[in-house]
Amino acid sequence: MDTEKIHRIEMALAHQAKQIDDLSEMTYTQGQKIAFLERQLAMTKQQLSDMESSVKDAKSEVGLSGLEIATLNKPPHY
Repeated sequence: MDTEKIHRIEMALAHQAKQIDDLSEMTYTQGQKIAFLERQLAMTKQQLSDMESSVKDAKSEVGLSGLEIATLNKPPHY
């Protein structure tokens, strides 16, 4: 083989190695972002679940005073 052909092959190989490194770094960064977003989603779901359960608990009248129960059950014309 002549030196020009070997030089072109080496250049192509170097570019491919750089692309592989860039893609590997990009994949790692995206993986970190996905993990962060999954944690955020889990926390948001938990907060929503907590809010829903507190609303259900408030409507159950368990542990409420008579005034609080009357407030929850007031007629619609009030």
